Amino acid sequence: MYHGVFKPGLTVAPYGISAEQLEQQLALLKKLRYQIVTFGQLLTITGHQAPRPRRMAVLTFDDGDSTFTETALPLLRKFGMKATLFLINQRVGQPGFMDASGAKQAIAEGIEVGVHSMTHPNLCQCSQDQLHEEIVESRVQLESALGTDGLDTFCYPYGHHHPGLYPLLKRAGYRGAVAVFSRERTVTGNPYAMRRIYPHPGDSPLRFRLKLSTSYLKWVAYRDRNRETTC
Repeated sequence: MYHGVFKPGLTVAPYGISAEQLEQQLALLKKLRYQIVTFGQLLTITGHQAPRPRRMAVLTFDDGDSTFTETALPLLRKFGMKATLFLINQRVGQPGFMDASGAKQAIAEGIEVGVHSMTHPNLCQCSQDQLHEEIVESRVQLESALGTDGLDTFCYPYGHHHPGLYPLLKRAGYRGAVAVFSRERTVTGNPYAMRRIYPHPGDSPLRFRLKLSTSYLKWVAYRDRNRETTC
């Protein structure tokens, strides 16, 4: 789970990492022979509609920060890797964020675009009318802005979610959704509550490699099952 990716000389914003870190991490994934798939492809694989690679990973980038096209996309291109980019409707084209042409360029290069809500609220605190706007209308408007259809993956703002949201997403046409925390025992246990790993700015190459391990994923699953709430 990535956000902004910053070039040398720029201050790394909260939740962001440096371009050097991302390049090191992509190089390690390539060295370890991970097959990088989009979130949509992962859903197809876990639905037994495509072969399952021996090792696979999904790279997600949240919010549509302008550094995606400026810094992250060239690095993904360098390593021949895909990613899933989650856009917030009302931030598309705003200062510091990608515009529709940048998103279309990313799509043309094999990047999957998913929906990250209309305004990025905590969905656990939204009324039913607000949920319709953030989940249903956000998809309709983003598809219209990008001239595409079939945007069927969702990312919870702040990672906050609860079971009552899952049927709403399914009825809206989403095949799955990513969070940060999830009480599921495995990453793919529930397509509407998929846990993600956050590479911290201070992660060394060794620490990043440890985060790819089965032991780490099991520990995170145990930690999440003991959380009081995912909201």
